[in-house]
Amino acid sequence: MKKISSFFLIILILTFSSFCEIPKEAQTITVSGSGSMKVDPDTAQIYLSVEVLRRTAKDSQSACAELMNKVYDAMYGLGIPKKDIQTSNFNIRPQWSNEQNKQPKLEGYMCTNQINIKTKKLELISKIIDSAVSAGANKVSGLDFYRDDYSDYKNKVLDEAVKDAYSKASAIAAASGNKIKKVLSITESGADRPRISIGLYEERMASTPISPGQIEVSGNVTIVYQID
Repeated sequence: MKKISSFFLIILILTFSSFCEIPKEAQTITVSGSGSMKVDPDTAQIYLSVEVLRRTAKDSQSACAELMNKVYDAMYGLGIPKKDIQTSNFNIRPQWSNEQNKQPKLEGYMCTNQINIKTKKLELISKIIDSAVSAGANKVSGLDFYRDDYSDYKNKVLDEAVKDAYSKASAIAAASGNKIKKVLSITESGADRPRISIGLYEERMASTPISPGQIEVSGNVTIVYQID
């Protein structure tokens, strides 16, 4: 029997060793970080509607249009430009009675016309609502406060969130006798812009007090770190 040369013997040993080596999976830790700050709003958006019920769809649409034109005129009188008034919803739908043990009966047609009014003059918000209601708007469905440069603040709180996550990860790694090697993944999430809801107005009794206060900009991240 021929002897195996030392060269081929070494090759066999190295090949066998490579197959027998158990791969070491990367150790990871997953942490969440958060950041937040409060800022003054610089823009408001007001949601106003005119709702009219009449016996026919034509009469309902006509009466709704007449009142909404008065609302537009009232807004122009306050210096709100046309470009900052947007129709967000318009519909005409039948209204049926719903009495127990009786067949539904057509009561008429409801016409709804909703507009969104944007303004940077926050001191005008009360006058906008009061003037619109006086002109014929009979529903105020919402009021948003926000900043046009919202993204600038969002980036700041995300930077804070990343630093917060790294601080937590460093502490966890050190406590377990490891150290951070690199970032494997980052997932970002954040809160929506806050909204202040205002109820239905049926009659203007007094000037509507509005205080915007401050809005909170927040950001959250989840980061997966590799440690060794």
